[in-house]
Formats: sequence, structure tokens, C-alpha cells
Amino acid sequence: MPINVVNIFSKVQSAIGDLSMDLFHPGEYIETMNRLAEKVARETEIWIARHTITPNPMASAWSASTNYTNGQICENSGNYYFCDLSHTSATTFILDSAYWTQIDPWAIGTVYNQNTITYIDGPVFYRSIQSHTATADDEPPNTTYWDFYGYSGSEVYDVRLPYTFNTTELSPFRIIRVIRGSSGSYTDGVGNDLTGWNECQEYSQQAIARTISGNNSFSINNTMLGQNQFLTQFVDPIGQMDGSINLLFGGSFYLNELCVIDYISGKPFRDNPLTMWDPNAVLPVQIPDFLYDTFRWGLQWLVTEELWSRGADRFNQVSVRAKEMYRQELTDAMGYAKKLRDNNSSITIQPINWLPETEYEQ
Repeated sequence: MPINVVNIFSKVQSAIGDLSMDLFHPGEYIETMNRLAEKVARETEIWIARHTITPNPMASAWSASTNYTNGQICENSGNYYFCDLSHTSATTFILDSAYWTQIDPWAIGTVYNQNTITYIDGPVFYRSIQSHTATADDEPPNTTYWDFYGYSGSEVYDVRLPYTFNTTELSPFRIIRVIRGSSGSYTDGVGNDLTGWNECQEYSQQAIARTISGNNSFSINNTMLGQNQFLTQFVDPIGQMDGSINLLFGGSFYLNELCVIDYISGKPFRDNPLTMWDPNAVLPVQIPDFLYDTFRWGLQWLVTEELWSRGADRFNQVSVRAKEMYRQELTDAMGYAKKLRDNNSSITIQPINWLPETEYEQ
């Protein structure tokens, strides 16, 4: 199973007798872990990435004193609006309007810039993929010009993986975990508390016969994924099996609820390193099994080396031994990472409940 970064911090603190962090302060551990993550990523060409998104924003009615996040959609007086900046809403929409851009219905002859949001009957919202002047032939959902963005209400809620960043192809290799929830105190339509986070249930060792609203998923570990409250299903919406992977959720997303995806990428993609590697963060990043010992011994080496440089001679041999172990584990990790890149396409994604390492080395 994936290892939460807090396990590695605790292991190192225990090994050097620093459980109360008197020798090495919490901030130092985080900064050191960031440096180590950079080293490991560059050597293995494997980056642990995080993506946070509001899935398929719904056109909920605007309300006062509400926490809105960038990318959400609201409805007010019969018009739809896109949230440009996360904020807590004012007492009236007029006072709050600076945070919102009105969304106009799709129309022939309109010049659409890239990333412009529009909608057609339903309403169903779309984001422009490329700049163009609208004609009858490119009306949404024409996938040459439009990306599906969200519904005013639907049983299907999807999240597109961030396969590009600043035009750089990321090609995610494996998902470490998928979680959904909220850091605030919110409830769903039937009063269930959404405070906190829930790991999505996924199945990799058994076939699920039913699919979400008839959307057929492609095979992951030779199985199909089906419907459940937090179940995710992977689909390739345009049939190319590359660069267009979505996660479908069988349970509704509500106002302020987010989806967080930790995954292994072939290119760097990090929102906030200090948060990602902070063991006290609400959602600290998890580390896949094959990198666990590399991170453990690497962190122990860097911490004890620093303590040794400060005059704590008793850490000399500990640091030397930890560095030897780190190099050995890094070599093994580099070999495994090469197999991962050589033998698996960008759509071979491993769900949360990982199979034994030997299974996906074959």
C-alpha cells in the first residue's frame, strides 16, 4: 500500500532519537524532505504530483457568506457566472460581482478565446480548447473546440487528469490515491456531513459489472470499474487512450467539495512543496512502496549529516551508513522506475489498493 509521508518522518525521528524534534526542528524536516524529493525525482524521472480540482462545477444559486473556489459556477437572477478567484461571498451579489465573470450561451459568430466558458441547453457548460469564431459545425460538444466542463445537475461527475501543464506533456503513470471532501463544514443534499476527506473506493482485483450511467471505462489491471458512492471509474472520452483520461464519480459533488489526486508523473508538477511534504498537513502526500526505502534512508542521511556538521560527532557513522543505504535503494528505485516507463503506457494507472510489486513488474 502507499505510505503516508508521516510514516517516514516518524521512522527517521525514532532512528536518531529525535522523537520530540529537539535536535531537528519540524520546518527543517520539511525543507530537507523537499530537497530529497528533488534528488529522487531527478534520478528516477518519477515525480509525485498533486492535483486539486472542483469536479464539474454545478450552477448552484449564489448565496451570501459562502466559501467559493476558483472555477465554480453560480446562478443569479437567471444568469450564470464563473468564479475567477476563491473568496467568501459578500452580503449581496452586487457587492460580490468583482469575483465573477458572466457566462454567455453559445452562439454562432461569437469569437471564443481559449479557456472561455460557455453553455448550451440544460445548461451544460463547456470550456474552449482553442481560439475560434463559432460556426454551426463547431457547436459544443464538438471535441475539436470544446472540453466538457460541468452540468447544472447530473449523476455523473468527472475530473480530467492534468495531463499537460504549460504545454508540457505530463502523461500520468499511476494514481497513488484519490480523495474527495472538504476542509470546511458542509453538508450534502440529504444532510450528510462532508467535513474532512474520504478516500475513493476502487477495485483492481475484481470485475464490477455495472458502470456509471452507461459510461464504459477502459481496462485497468484487466478489470472494469463500476458504481458506488465514492467509486471512481476511468474513461477515455475521445478514444485515443492518451492525454484524455477522466475519473467518473458515482456520488454527487456538492458546493465547496473538492477532489484531490496524488499520482506519479514523468514530469515535475508540484503546487506547493512545503505543504505536500508536511506530515502535519491535512492531506500529506503518499509515497508508493517502491520509493519508500529510498526516501527513508535518504532523509536519515541528510538529517544526520546536518547534525554531524553541527558538531554532533555521534552521527558520523550513522550518516555514512544511511548514505550507503540510500544509494543502494536509489539504484533499485531507478531500475524499477525504468521498467515502469518502458513497460507501461501513460494510461496504465494503478488504483489505490495496489497489487504486489511483482504483479506489475511482469
